Amino acid sequence: MKKNVKVFVIKAKAANGNDRTVQAIAPVTMTLAEVIKMKNIPMLSIRSTKVTAPMTMDEAATYAINDFAATVFAPNTRLVKSAFSMIAA
Repeated sequence: MKKNVKVFVIKAKAANGNDRTVQAIAPVTMTLAEVIKMKNIPMLSIRSTKVTAPMTMDEAATYAINDFAATVFAPNTRLVKSAFSMIAA
């Protein structure tokens, strides 16, 4: 299988003070700046970003689901607003 996507995980502070996590599965040609612009995330609110190495679509979906589950079930998580999207090539 061809490794043609990567997962972008962006953690930011929402306007109401809660943490916001945005996950996007995008083609390997997309940059982090393009994903941030597309998802309308203010640059000053970003707390951390993570970009994975290229992977297959199945691997990317599994990675995103596991990352989301780890965020939701963390003991210090109060309220999570999360978004997951796939960006077509």
